[in-house]
Amino acid sequence: MRGISYVYSVQFDSRYFESRIKSYGYSIHFDSRYFESRIKSYVYSVQFDSRYFESRIKSYGYSIHFDSRYFESRIKSYVYSVQFDSRYFESRIKSYVYSVQFDSRYFESRIKSYVYSVQFDSRYFESRIKSYVYSVQFDSRYFESRIKSYVYSVQFDSRYFESRIKSYGYSIHFDSRYFESRIKSYVYSVQFDSRYFESRIKSYGYSVQFDSRYFESRIKSYGYSVQFDSRYFESRIKSYGYSVQFDSRYLESRIKSYVYSVQFDSRYFESRIKSYVYSVQFDSRYFESRIKSYGYSIHFDSRYFESRIKSYVYSVQFDSRYFESRIKSYVYSVQFDSRYFESRIKSYVYSVQFDSRYFESQIKVFTTDSTAP
Repeated sequence: MRGISYVYSVQFDSRYFESRIKSYGYSIHFDSRYFESRIKSYVYSVQFDSRYFESRIKSYGYSIHFDSRYFESRIKSYVYSVQFDSRYFESRIKSYVYSVQFDSRYFESRIKSYVYSVQFDSRYFESRIKSYVYSVQFDSRYFESRIKSYVYSVQFDSRYFESRIKSYGYSIHFDSRYFESRIKSYVYSVQFDSRYFESRIKSYGYSVQFDSRYFESRIKSYGYSVQFDSRYFESRIKSYGYSVQFDSRYLESRIKSYVYSVQFDSRYFESRIKSYVYSVQFDSRYFESRIKSYGYSIHFDSRYFESRIKSYVYSVQFDSRYFESRIKSYVYSVQFDSRYFESRIKSYVYSVQFDSRYFESQIKVFTTDSTAP
């Protein structure tokens, strides 16, 4: 399951894929028809009503109401009058903004996303997601696909799962434990365009564009003016931001992420990442694929994980340990362009552009002071 939660004008457009999501912020529209897992999340006068479905959710926040009828996992996320439109996909999401609380226990696809002091708590379900924006907290334990994205004081903590992500923006924290697939959340102008892949997401925020074509899990995120170009390597990425240059060719999993003051910490993994933003720190030790990072004082630290990612935005910290697939999410006008690869993602923050072609597992998760499966 894939999930992307967007706040502050995010748009989703995913066509022909099992997990598609269309999220819109600042006049966002949701429409999820015929899919096993749909979600209805509302913030700022959101209404919830969940009847007869395996995955119900309890959301609270500024007079929030749920209404999910007969579907295993439905999600409706609304932010600042947000509308969703997800058609025919198995996994949909639930994103909440402006003090929303979720509590979904024991269901296959639960999601808890909070923005503006939102809290997530999803336990024992295969696909749950916890995305937070504006002081959001995630807590997803024991599920195959969960995500914890935080922006504006978000915390990430992903331990022991194949695909964990730790993205931090304005003091963000992640906590996702034991799950295979986690996702990308974008806030403040992110655009997604993923076509023909099992897990594609199209999120649009202030001015972010995503374009991922023909790959199972690809994402294209774009930020202020960063460019990524990764060619012929399983996981390589070239990111450029505020005079940052990346050039990684022919390596299994490399990524370059840039965000004002981003920190990376990836330990023991085949695929490591390089995120740089106005004062990024990289430290990658003992991994097959090392990276060359450049950017106003960047530092890398990647330890013991095959593919982990640490993306930081506005003083963001990543900590992903022991997982195969990690992700990089970017906010603040991020652009993604990943073509023909099973799991690639291109996220950009503060004018970042991604272009990763032909690699199996590439993901870039970036978060700024806002923030997709």
